[in-house]
Amino acid sequence: MKRTHIFDSGVLFGAMAMLLTSAVAVQAASPSTTPSSNDSQKAARLLREIKADDTAVRAGAARLDALAENSNSQWSDYDHEWNVIAPAVEDMQMKLGRLESMQSALTQAQRSELDQSKPLIAEIQSRTNAFNTLMNKPGVPTTDAKFRNDAKSIKTDADKLQKVTSAA
Repeated sequence: MKRTHIFDSGVLFGAMAMLLTSAVAVQAASPSTTPSSNDSQKAARLLREIKADDTAVRAGAARLDALAENSNSQWSDYDHEWNVIAPAVEDMQMKLGRLESMQSALTQAQRSELDQSKPLIAEIQSRTNAFNTLMNKPGVPTTDAKFRNDAKSIKTDADKLQKVTSAA
């Protein structure tokens, strides 16, 4: 009888040891709920890249504004600047989406910068789309005041975004 009791204790002890080992393995394999420094670094890189895209948009918008001042500007000049601005705006949108998907990994300062950048990036996107629509309208002269207004608006919003990203 003693022998059976010792055997039962050994089985119980073995089962407990296996459960404990499994629990430790599961805990080690589970994702961390705290933001990792790697995610925070990725977020910082994305925010820097948005700032670089914004610099390209600001420069392109300034050139668009200069083109609007010049009555000799051609449609192809505007098209060239559009081809500089459009990819930068698209990149900002993609990076914004990535940052929004990793909100839990952002520091408070990064979240604040993201929250301030979102509406400005949306406005830049809206204004560049309006400019593109105007450019693609047949018969609209490049001297039209709308070209200049759109160029100024894009630059104004890009300047605001630059202030937000520089403050961080």
